[in-house]
Amino acid sequence: MKLCRPIIVLQICLFLAAPSFSYAEQKVGSILKVRNEVFRIRNTNRVPAMARMPLALKDAVETAQHARAKLSFSDNSIIILGELSKMEVKEYLLNTLKKKSNSVYRLIDGSLKVVVGRSDLKIHTLSALVAARGTEFMVWIGTEMGKTYTGVIMIEGNTTVESSIEGVEGKVSVQQGQMTRVFLNEPPETPRPADLKIMNELSVTLDEVQHPAPAPKKSKVSGEVVNKSVVKDSANVAVGQGSQANTGSVVME
Repeated sequence: MKLCRPIIVLQICLFLAAPSFSYAEQKVGSILKVRNEVFRIRNTNRVPAMARMPLALKDAVETAQHARAKLSFSDNSIIILGELSKMEVKEYLLNTLKKKSNSVYRLIDGSLKVVVGRSDLKIHTLSALVAARGTEFMVWIGTEMGKTYTGVIMIEGNTTVESSIEGVEGKVSVQQGQMTRVFLNEPPETPRPADLKIMNELSVTLDEVQHPAPAPKKSKVSGEVVNKSVVKDSANVAVGQGSQANTGSVVME
């Protein structure tokens, strides 16, 4: 009995000292909205995505041309994936008591917009590592002169950006309204004011995945303008017949 007691106490202590973080092996989020062709990839299964479809650790979401996807996660973070994009849930460590997470997403191609919730959130790409908390920003992968880069634009808050390649030193802090780029095997560029043209282009592809608003109904009022002139005085008249009459004004000399 005396030999067993220390082991039992040790086991209890380890249990009590264990952190409340645990890997979310099941659902870590879900797909809120989709437009056009969007796919969820789990292991080797690639299936059409639809609203309320669950997302788990290591799942990937891929969009086709003219497609969008809006994703929601357990820590209230929102990610909007633009067209021709692919993103993977690389890590997701959730505090089940506070519903706060340490999360890592890998942008493989395309663009995304992040609204960070209760999370220490990171975006990995081939060339960059973006770390943020409680902020909003856009990330995209582009090319210039045949060289691949990762672009980051801060919409609200601030973030740190560095190269994802081991041995490449240099880290910058990107503030609200600024942008930076990280080319492969190079440190991030010095932050500068965000390029409005790029922001507008990204805003189009990273909209809120809303369907187009219905066209306004045509008025039933009928009538014809007979003459038009610019004068000093005017008088109200009714144009049309019966219930379809429409009050307007005619200017007179």
